[in-house]
Amino acid sequence: MEPLPKFSGVTHKFKSAEDFAVRHEAATRAEYEADLAEVNSFNAKKLVQKAWVIKQIGLLSFIMRADLQAMGKLMPQPNQPFRLVFDDHQDSDEELDNDSDYGNGVNRGEKGRAVKFSCRMSSEPIELNKQWSSTKEFTLIATNRKLEKFGRVLIPIHRGTSDPFNLKRKNSEAIRVRLMLSASDLTMQTELNALKSIMDGTTSEAGREAFKYLLGFEKPQTFVNLFEKFPQMANRNLVTSPTLREGLRKIFDGLDKDQMEAFHGLRSLPAGICFVPGGPGAGKTRWSLSVATLAQGGVSQVKVLYLVDINSAADNAADRVQAIYDELEMDKVIIRMRSWPCRTRKKKEVDDEAIANRLMELEEGEVLEEGEDVSPPKYLTGSDFTLGFLREYDLMKTESRSAATGLTKAQTLDQRALQLWMDDKGKYGFAKQMKTVFNDNRPLDERQGALDGLRRRLVPLYDDVISEADFIVTTPVAASRHLVGLYNPDLVIFDECAHAHELSTMIALAHFEPEAWFFTGDHRQTEPYVSLRVPHVRQLGISTMERAAVNGAIPHELLINHRARASLECLASELFYGAMMRSEREPESDSALPLSTRHLRAWLQKLINEAPKPQPPATLLGLDVPRLLISDKNKARAEQVGTSFWNSAHHDFIIRQVTHLLSDPSFTQPPVANDLSRLSAKELPGTILIISPYKEAVYRYRIAVNKLPQGRDRVGVNTVDTAQGQEADVVFLDMVKQAPTEHVQNPKRLCVALTRARQAEVILMSAGMMMEMGYLGHLWNRCRDGEDGAAIIVPM
Repeated sequence: MEPLPKFSGVTHKFKSAEDFAVRHEAATRAEYEADLAEVNSFNAKKLVQKAWVIKQIGLLSFIMRADLQAMGKLMPQPNQPFRLVFDDHQDSDEELDNDSDYGNGVNRGEKGRAVKFSCRMSSEPIELNKQWSSTKEFTLIATNRKLEKFGRVLIPIHRGTSDPFNLKRKNSEAIRVRLMLSASDLTMQTELNALKSIMDGTTSEAGREAFKYLLGFEKPQTFVNLFEKFPQMANRNLVTSPTLREGLRKIFDGLDKDQMEAFHGLRSLPAGICFVPGGPGAGKTRWSLSVATLAQGGVSQVKVLYLVDINSAADNAADRVQAIYDELEMDKVIIRMRSWPCRTRKKKEVDDEAIANRLMELEEGEVLEEGEDVSPPKYLTGSDFTLGFLREYDLMKTESRSAATGLTKAQTLDQRALQLWMDDKGKYGFAKQMKTVFNDNRPLDERQGALDGLRRRLVPLYDDVISEADFIVTTPVAASRHLVGLYNPDLVIFDECAHAHELSTMIALAHFEPEAWFFTGDHRQTEPYVSLRVPHVRQLGISTMERAAVNGAIPHELLINHRARASLECLASELFYGAMMRSEREPESDSALPLSTRHLRAWLQKLINEAPKPQPPATLLGLDVPRLLISDKNKARAEQVGTSFWNSAHHDFIIRQVTHLLSDPSFTQPPVANDLSRLSAKELPGTILIISPYKEAVYRYRIAVNKLPQGRDRVGVNTVDTAQGQEADVVFLDMVKQAPTEHVQNPKRLCVALTRARQAEVILMSAGMMMEMGYLGHLWNRCRDGEDGAAIIVPM
């Protein structure tokens, strides 16, 4: 690899397309090379762990007692492939073990921690009948992981119907395994391909014009008026259905002042680009979905592609738009495209063994059945949909779908395909193959032949699913690799774009030609993740939205906060938004506040009054803003575990308060405006969110919450980095340490942490933090002076 060019800093305006390409290609490759080196270094250690493997149909779950600190961030993440290698060596650490029986959840001191993995097998369903123990290695894809403090966890190979994680077994039944990780270059290659398309001029004329505009935000040659493209957006009388027309009117009338101004800005979009940043609780997702709904309310079919590189945000958006369309009785097909089947390729074409083991080959010289369609859509040729489709069919047969009653949740690609087939089995003609595949009494070769035939027959079904879709929610990488040429959206909405690398943003421009591109998010709260902090990679940490903001290219922002009560939003507005973020409500008098908010404010006041000799005492009466900063007079030090920290004094205090609140019948959620179902229903119990910058603290809080006698489902625990999009009635923020580290003082992280609360907030800061200059010192001073709550120093 050629030496990477180095840059002294970052730029917010590029001199040319070549300048943009050189910087981003060099930085993207450098980051991947660093990740690859880290993975190779980990694999070279050949760390042997003990595991208890459970074979299930379509799933391989296992418990592994792992050295979490040694693995660190390299622990397999959801959808990340890795290999599970069975180790033959017998020089084990048996002296550390005995054959005592232990059960799930038993804590035997600090020696044992375990990681639970649920993993998709790369095999076809029929191959799962083979004995897993007859092979030396599996390739798996993590679907989820759960950290638990089990002590010594002993789980047997499961062959019964009872829950295998509740059984007890001897330690001698453990299997020695090694996790071999791989660094996928999929994202890098997808991003670089998008850049290549733009630089080669193979993207659309509109895409090239949009890219040219984004380089320096100079006045473009073209402007797009969406009200001309979709006339019903400006005139809802053009909608023929009275029910839909009334529903769209309610959506339009529900926009606040900032949202309305951004909506009218759609009359003149430079090069078809629309940036709409917004503060916490400002309704960014609601605004973009409202615009999409108004566009799709016309007589002609309008397709929408919704991109977001955060899976939880994608799930939420898909479910919300499904609920909107159900309420409006709009006959639209919404698909949450979570995954796509692997493409069949020859293994010799793939160098990475971990990827090669996931690929399935069609047998050479297959004989087609008489009359079988041999010309499937070219874009789907080679895609194998069998595993996902059969898994969904098996779930339908073996599980009650009652959990999905009131089906407002958007369907996945496989779920929609199954529904389409069930509605018209005769059209696709593979019912016979399905019966054979699932008949355990048929010979294996016969079932395999049916599976091969089914693979081909599923292609036109999935082609129909994509063709009929009105709204697809997925990630930028998935859209680039699988939807190009199959799905032609009229609108592309890139949500949380402030979190995405610029080359991910460019995917939307390189491969799709909509009437307009929407980019929503908040550059004050988030930034693209960069794993390698060296000068020529720093450019990756700047989002397209942040560059637009620096260059004055954002005409409208959503800064009306719909979340916080009792002026809780004022602190973040002052610190991060130039005092421009404001509440949707006029300054509320005490009597206008909900009873639930006043109750929580009284709870905080009681904490102040009961504190032993709090300092300073004179400013603590008459708490107006329900926020309390507590600094520990005893300076209880944080404990280090590996590279992370937790504070036992903070931990115990917060868990006591959580326990108290969960048992308090007056701890409820406030009424929600314009929500008739909430206003007529019984008051909902209040919710709690615990946030900390440190993973060890979060880990300990999750363990403690799981042990609570009641209300566990009302308590969330997140790191600051995973708290965006979360909110709760009461938020506890544990800063843990005496002196803050650089990542704790990061203003974007602080902005996220200080904007999650609806009704009350409690912040625990060690004494050293209140002496800090900058944001933390300003935070303490404003609360100490009573502007945004109260600040006290107490023994803890």
